[in-house]
Amino acid sequence: MQYSKSKAVTKLFSIMTEKKTNLCVAADVSKIDKLLSLAEELGPHICILKIHSDIIEYYSEKDRE
Repeated sequence: MQYSKSKAVTKLFSIMTEKKTNLCVAADVSKIDKLLSLAEELGPHICILKIHSDIIEYYSEKDRE
């Protein structure tokens, strides 16, 4: 189903429909390992994980992989 002309919006609504959730989580953590742990634990239950990449300690291109 096409929800919008925006591919991002369409993808978000697709995820929300598939997971049957509209729950978003703001992860205000500074440690990359804590962020990845939260993503792993919460991922199946949420549609968006909002982060602050500017506060993550030791954030580098390698950590993005």
